Amino acid sequence: MKSGVDIKEVRLSKGFKLKIYKPTANKSGKALPVFIYYHGGGWTIGSLKAYGPMLKYLCYHTGFIVVGVEYRKAPEHKFPQAAYDALEGYNWVIDNIEAINGDISKIMIGGDSAGGNLTCVVLNYLQEKQQPLPIKQVLIYPVLDVSEEGIKRARESKRWWVGKLGSKILDYQLSLYTNTSEDLKSPLMCPDISDLDLSNTETLIITAEFDPLFIGAGDYIDILQKNSYSVVHKHYPNTFHGFVNFAGVSPKAQSALMDVVEFLLK
Repeated sequence: MKSGVDIKEVRLSKGFKLKIYKPTANKSGKALPVFIYYHGGGWTIGSLKAYGPMLKYLCYHTGFIVVGVEYRKAPEHKFPQAAYDALEGYNWVIDNIEAINGDISKIMIGGDSAGGNLTCVVLNYLQEKQQPLPIKQVLIYPVLDVSEEGIKRARESKRWWVGKLGSKILDYQLSLYTNTSEDLKSPLMCPDISDLDLSNTETLIITAEFDPLFIGAGDYIDILQKNSYSVVHKHYPNTFHGFVNFAGVSPKAQSALMDVVEFLLK
């Protein structure tokens, strides 16, 4: 989908850039809501080129500005580079909000898989620095628990074959991204999401049935509900980790993207 969306690339440093998707139809000059997105790929793969159709879709159907963050990846760029880039990308948007014609009161954030992890890293950092949190967050099968216990639970998932395969892939990606096991304890890798004050932040979490990472997402949903925070959970049976990337051929993936659109617009 090229019509209806203007795209601008901003390079922040070598190998690190943003892509800004803006609706062509906005002729009024009115400041628009901004949705900042971190793509998945286990901190090692994925790109804004691959996620371009998805981000254009979200821009076109919401009428919002969508900013994709192309953080640097392992093994060339080890921990905590992706987290630092995620934070820098977020801060760039805030610092340049008027230049891109964005509405500072309507900042939203989200990501899938490792991008969901980076989303939580950013929120954790903002709270620590006593800065305003985005008004909405979108987490699509996020990586929320990379602790030893979290990986063990993934391996022991009732979908045992999925648990074994998924945990092996995650183990490999973590081995490429992290330097030592101590990195897994850092708030830039495993933020304390249980301590986030989301009183003014609405949350959408999308999960897939055949995904061992559902365990960590389920824990987070329980935390949000226990604290009476606003959370919408959309669970897709008979789907796998990464299914949203197949929106061009999968009705369920298409439906999940519409879940995101509806959540952002409500």
